[in-house]
Amino acid sequence: EIDERRKRHTMNEIMVERFSDVIVQFHPDRAIVDAADVKAERFAANLRANYEKAGGGEIEIISEFKADDHYPLVSAASIVAKVHRDRSIRALEANIGAEIGSGYPADPKTVRFLKELLKAKELDDIPSYVRKSWKTVQSFIYT
Repeated sequence: EIDERRKRHTMNEIMVERFSDVIVQFHPDRAIVDAADVKAERFAANLRANYEKAGGGEIEIISEFKADDHYPLVSAASIVAKVHRDRSIRALEANIGAEIGSGYPADPKTVRFLKELLKAKELDDIPSYVRKSWKTVQSFIYT
């Protein structure tokens, strides 16, 4: 899904869209988010605009870097998201029968897995669970 969206949108645009989807779903008076843009206020403005465009009316958006360090609610949401992601990674490992590590580009186990998986593969032959638009993946394919 991300690879398809990356053909038409930046990661910042995708993040705004996904954060907005959640905010619209719950219709809060205020949303506190970990800024997913180099400019926290721009991220807030984009979220606010999407919310209002979706008919949500006015909303207070607090967008900060490291919001999980300052707001317990954001910290809790971050923990829940990380646990969900880790479970998804473990389920994928069980499904494909291989250890893939954390799935992050700085993880040596993930890098080893990708290098082995992508040996002599063309872009179209890469399994759907690999994010083809990821720079790490691109570097293994074209080197």
